[in-house]
Amino acid sequence: MSISCTRGTVDLVSWKMKDDYGWSFVFPKVILYEGDTVTIYTGCGKNSDTSLYWCHDNAIWNNSGDKLYLYKPDGTLYRRWNLN
Repeated sequence: MSISCTRGTVDLVSWKMKDDYGWSFVFPKVILYEGDTVTIYTGCGKNSDTSLYWCHDNAIWNNSGDKLYLYKPDGTLYRRWNLN
């Protein structure tokens, strides 16, 4: 899963990504500037400016479709995606 900044600057610290099942990932301190992209991997690895690792042992996204929810730090839903 990748998130891109298409305009301005976005500070993703404490934003939360969740699926229908309830698995969640809280973003560490990461700032995206216009044109930047960060990819979130469900496995383990070393975080960098362009890659973040959830370090989860099992698959997160369902093959039959799932939804991804992105929440702001205050808990309000920012956006929902249908994943197919």
